[in-house]
Amino acid sequence: VRANAAWVIGNAVKNDPGFQLWAVEGVKSAVEEAEASALARLLGMLVEEAGSGGGSEPHLVDDRRRKAVYAITSATRNNDYVRGELLRAGGLEAL
Repeated sequence: VRANAAWVIGNAVKNDPGFQLWAVEGVKSAVEEAEASALARLLGMLVEEAGSGGGSEPHLVDDRRRKAVYAITSATRNNDYVRGELLRAGGLEAL
């Protein structure tokens, strides 16, 4: 489900400056108390997946990571503001 959600985000924000800015807006989750942006959650997926040793099947982890990277790169495409937010959020280290 998370991989498909990342893929949908990637397609929604691709080449659309309005949706790209949405990716860095804080949104409160129904599950979590804290407010976080889509970009922060996608970066969290990358870090989480990198740290999950043998918990998941490797092909599923690869698929989630690939789609999270797709969504992140789609959000930053031709958008200096979102790129800056990615760097401030520790995106370079996560990638």
